[in-house]
Amino acid sequence: MTQARTRQRSPSPTSPIKRLRRDVSEPASSRFSPGLLDENHAQSLHTEYAKSEPFKHIVIEQLFDDALLRGVKDEILRNIQFTEKETDIYKVNQTGDLASLSYLTAEQLALFPSLSTLRDALYGAEFRHFLRTVTGCGPLSGSKQDMSVNSYKKGCHLLNHDDVIGTR
Repeated sequence: MTQARTRQRSPSPTSPIKRLRRDVSEPASSRFSPGLLDENHAQSLHTEYAKSEPFKHIVIEQLFDDALLRGVKDEILRNIQFTEKETDIYKVNQTGDLASLSYLTAEQLALFPSLSTLRDALYGAEFRHFLRTVTGCGPLSGSKQDMSVNSYKKGCHLLNHDDVIGTR
């Protein structure tokens, strides 16, 4: 008799993600634009989101500290290779999966302090709570995302599309 395999239950939307321990002098959430994650600001953005047309959206002028993003750019350009990828909807130069930084050795991870901070901030419980407050979406696990960098040079493109492949 074949036994069905079961998946582990998704973590609570407020639970911290298990990551390799690294020396962090300040929380990753401190790298967001000042006041962005404040509950009152999130509620204000939720009101704006609910009223937006023709589709639900908001514009956040500054999400992260500019110095952090410059550091991420420099680390990626200095240490990561891009591969050309092409399908029916895109032609792009793309890095591998950057969400898996946790599996790097300490020596390798030391090459990416800014990228690690960005990843931890985006996947952290505070930002997931912020997204749920603003959009009203359901729980966000913080462990099921993909993260890569795309570079669009001359001849590259990304067509408008629905991610449901069966409808293309």
